[in-house]
Amino acid sequence: MATGDYFLRFRKEVSDYTEVDEIERELTEALIIICKVWIFAGGLRLLFEKKETTNKKLFCSNAQQVKQELLERQGLRYVSINHSTSCLVIHEYKFAPLEQAIEIAKRYSYDKTLKLLINYYYSSLNDGNKWFVELYKIKEVLAQHFGSERNAMKRLAISNNDWKYFTGYINNNNLRHFDKSLKQNTNKYHHNKIPQQDISRLNLLAKNWVQSYIVMT
Repeated sequence: MATGDYFLRFRKEVSDYTEVDEIERELTEALIIICKVWIFAGGLRLLFEKKETTNKKLFCSNAQQVKQELLERQGLRYVSINHSTSCLVIHEYKFAPLEQAIEIAKRYSYDKTLKLLINYYYSSLNDGNKWFVELYKIKEVLAQHFGSERNAMKRLAISNNDWKYFTGYINNNNLRHFDKSLKQNTNKYHHNKIPQQDISRLNLLAKNWVQSYIVMT
């Protein structure tokens, strides 16, 4: 297993120092979206934040330097705000994910269902206490989008066995309502006791369903 860095650079032309903060916000939002869709574009998990005692951003910005330059030099000037983010690489890519990630990101901006699916999946990867709640929401969103669970299974070519396993496992372990029972301290099951192989299978099923939605709709 090897680790490596994948560097992304975002550029946008600005003409006045007062625009720099807004441009930085826009480019940062674009970076977050790319991080979220990366795994559905042939890439691996791409992190935006490293969770330690506090959240430490894994990107850098030269916005303040840009603003200072524009303060000194009024007038049109081509400048850039650079971001970098790191990811875990465990094998070689068959193709560069960025091009496909950009296409998915464009659709993310107007496809409300896709936006929900990707947000829930990304959240499941980054919230160790509620991953199962977020995964179950993916199933619910698909059923709602297609009008019923049966329609969702048919449109996305999901096998009955996979759908029943996913639903039954989360329901039988009372995971779906864990976030609510956590506050009430009434949950008799603990999600940390779930075997890792079962977590991986649930995660993979949800990921495949989102991927099928992207491809088949």
